Amino acid sequence: MTKARIFFFIMLSFAGGIAGRSFIEIPYTVLFPIFIIGFLVILAGLLRKKKQFWATGLMILAVLVGIVRYDYYDYSQPVLRELYGKSFTFEGYVFREPSRSDKALNFSFRVESLEGTVLDRPFLVRVTTRRYPEYEIGDVLVVRGVIKEPENLNGFDYAAYLKKDGIFAVVSFPVIEEKGGRKGNPIVLFLSSVKHAFEEKIDAALPEPYGALAKGLLLGERESIPDDLKQAFNRAGVTHIVALSGYNITIVGSF
Repeated sequence: MTKARIFFFIMLSFAGGIAGRSFIEIPYTVLFPIFIIGFLVILAGLLRKKKQFWATGLMILAVLVGIVRYDYYDYSQPVLRELYGKSFTFEGYVFREPSRSDKALNFSFRVESLEGTVLDRPFLVRVTTRRYPEYEIGDVLVVRGVIKEPENLNGFDYAAYLKKDGIFAVVSFPVIEEKGGRKGNPIVLFLSSVKHAFEEKIDAALPEPYGALAKGLLLGERESIPDDLKQAFNRAGVTHIVALSGYNITIVGSF
């Protein structure tokens, strides 16, 4: 069995763990024996130098990881159901890079305290607010608004779309107060600051729409591209060149 096939079956086992857990309730008392079995199979494979053994053990552990991952993202929803439809004041920070449109700003917000009480298990909400003032990843904010359950939009499963990112609630146009300071993963914050500095250099060097196009090509940043240019890309079937992918990395790497 080649390494590529082993990797494929491990990923397939991981997906199988997620899929199986979505249909079947699996008690945590069963997970530890699964872990022990997987570990012993890997150990036997290493001692006997049998690739099939340790590969099978890795697949068993991949199933286990898939089950745990599903439970991790599914855990917050029952808790949040008690909050749906109610107004709260909560504090936290912008968890991911905001997305911008002409009229609105959307971002994932990590709630760390609710009505002044620090949460043992923080959760994420999707915040939609006015386009300005702008907020950046890591900004610490105090937000007051109604927490709602995500609803599907014109046949689009918006709830499932948010769920894949661990988000089970939305807040639309709340009152927001900047508390000051930044929180989050320091590596992510550093990379974000580098990205913004690079964007500022592009804006200073190139007029629009060339600056927006350059940011799309180099950074996968599509929000500043004018609508008419986006439509032209769609008609030409070349939208992929301004999507963050290996293509962008190749361009940057060539310099």
